[in-house]
Amino acid sequence: ILPFVLLLASLYALNTGRPRGSLVLLALACCTKQFTWIFLPFYLLLLAGPAAADRSVSDLLRSSAAHWRRWLLFAGVCALITLPFLAWGPGAFIDDILLFNAGNSEQNYPLGGTPGFGAANLVLYFQLVESRNDFFPFVIPLLLLGLPLAALLLLVQKRRNSAALMLSCGSLALLIVLFLSRLFHDNHLGLALMWIAVAVLGDDF
Repeated sequence: ILPFVLLLASLYALNTGRPRGSLVLLALACCTKQFTWIFLPFYLLLLAGPAAADRSVSDLLRSSAAHWRRWLLFAGVCALITLPFLAWGPGAFIDDILLFNAGNSEQNYPLGGTPGFGAANLVLYFQLVESRNDFFPFVIPLLLLGLPLAALLLLVQKRRNSAALMLSCGSLALLIVLFLSRLFHDNHLGLALMWIAVAVLGDDF
């Protein structure tokens, strides 16, 4: 529930004219759950406001770079939270945050979840691996399918830029990425559906 509340609080702070507070809350959300980072490009687009539809991608990137002090604040909050754990045990930190979920650890996140949904179950069904603990290169479908679909969702948001569309498009991108990974389960599905429900109820959907 923490990433759900923190992301909504971040959007509320941004909507009420407190961008620095919004970025602090966004950083807290990103440090609570790794997959919240998927919302970052949609948040970046949201900062451009309603005029985003008439601006080029390069112009939007330059506009975002101009607010480097705000992003330094975002990076500082992330560093303040994560660096102590990284310093405490670099190997354990990398193994738990990255390798375990990617399938490159000694004891990987089990394919298909606990239990779960998604492409990992297809890998098991077609016996493309010998064990649920085996590595499978999900980065390939993520790059071939997940990345283009996420880019398409960004274009959808760009046409009518709003907090509600940011939540809904970001949540759909989250579902796509998780579906094409080894760790999609009911908690992820429920969280994304809650964000989509809030987006649909929003005035600017």
